[in-house]
Amino acid sequence: MQKVDLELAVTNKCNWNCHYCLVDVHNQPKIEFQSVIDIIDSVPPESEITLSGGEPGLLKRSEIELILKKLKEKNCIVDLLTNGLFLEKYPDLTHNFGEILYHTVEGLKDDFKRYEDPKIIYVLVILNEDIINGSVEKFLKKHSDVKFLLSPNKLLTSENKIYNNFLNLLQNMSNHIHPRTKPEFLKNMARR
Repeated sequence: MQKVDLELAVTNKCNWNCHYCLVDVHNQPKIEFQSVIDIIDSVPPESEITLSGGEPGLLKRSEIELILKKLKEKNCIVDLLTNGLFLEKYPDLTHNFGEILYHTVEGLKDDFKRYEDPKIIYVLVILNEDIINGSVEKFLKKHSDVKFLLSPNKLLTSENKIYNNFLNLLQNMSNHIHPRTKPEFLKNMARR
């Protein structure tokens, strides 16, 4: 069996209600925990699994621990996608993850918590209007001590005017963004 790279939604519950949510979790059916376990049971050993949702921090501790135990038994690399709730509720479990993608802001708010853990990658989901009106640049300059991985909330194609604006933003703010931003953006655009 060949190992896989999989994003596994472990819940559709979320403590945020972002109008730009790509998953639209609040309008999705409940994910049954047993179905998550069934998927994990079918994952090949040594795969890379990113736990996502909704917000994984809304799972019960016993559920998270079972997920981590089963994936570790398969020698999987486990990453986490969170809006920060998981980090607040279960800080003692963060050592189980290779990377933690922390969606730090909802609508360019400044109230995100900073962590010393080098595994944490701060992700800034940006809206088209935030690129156009310059609020992303202002935010990045204000928080110049953090290197954010920028992620557009909508598909941008080379035919889209915003696409070039986003590429210009990446170039102009290269000292303020995470080095993985441009390669990941281009890789995601190639997949679509």
